[in-house]
Formats: sequence, structure tokens, C-alpha cells
Amino acid sequence: MGAHPIALQRDNTGATAVPRLTDLALKNVRLPERGHVTLWDKPLGCRVSRTGVKTFIVILHSGRRQKIGRYGDITLTQARDAAQRLKAEKTLGRILPRSVSLADARKEYLAQLNVRENTRVYYERN
Repeated sequence: MGAHPIALQRDNTGATAVPRLTDLALKNVRLPERGHVTLWDKPLGCRVSRTGVKTFIVILHSGRRQKIGRYGDITLTQARDAAQRLKAEKTLGRILPRSVSLADARKEYLAQLNVRENTRVYYERN
């Protein structure tokens, strides 16, 4: 006697979610033959490249992904905290898409540029 077919199809909405991303899972993940593969534990993801580089990412809105950092440089716990903080900042409106006009971008670039005065005059002239 097995479980009722409807019970097998049902979603365990009341069950606590077990995180799919664990340190053990990240250490033992198979590398893709080409490109990259992303392991998800929403909203946190870990993109694994064929060279073995593992990068934490978070989806902020409408599919836009934000890089958090590389596994090894930061821990899984730090990545989870960062993902939660980024999602909260997006919800609170602190992360806004930044659009800059070309003229303003040029001014910002020239302001931070460390070159000789003649070179600066040349850049500002063109």
C-alpha cells in the first residue's frame, strides 16, 4: 500500500524548507562541461562555471541578478546575509537603477582621472 496519488502531488506548504545550498553541496558540485550552471536556494543562487569558479548571486527584480561575491572569499552564511540585506534594500527603495547621461558620465570620469594637465585639457577639449 502506497501513499494516495493526490497526496504525492500535494505541495508541502507547511513543511520547513531545507536549504539546497550547503557548504557540502557547494564543495561537491559537479562542474558543467561548458558554460555555467546556477544552483538556487531562492533568493540566493550560486553560479558554477566550468573552470570551478563559484559565484554567489541574488535576483533583485524582474530577473536582474546582482553578484554578491565568490565562494571562498565569502562564506555561505555571509552570502545569505548579503542576499537578505540586498533584497530588503531593494524593497525599501534604496537600490534604484542608476541612469546617467553621457555628459554627466564624462564629467564624473574626468573628475576621478589622474593624468597630467595637458592630457586633461586634451580630454576636456574633445
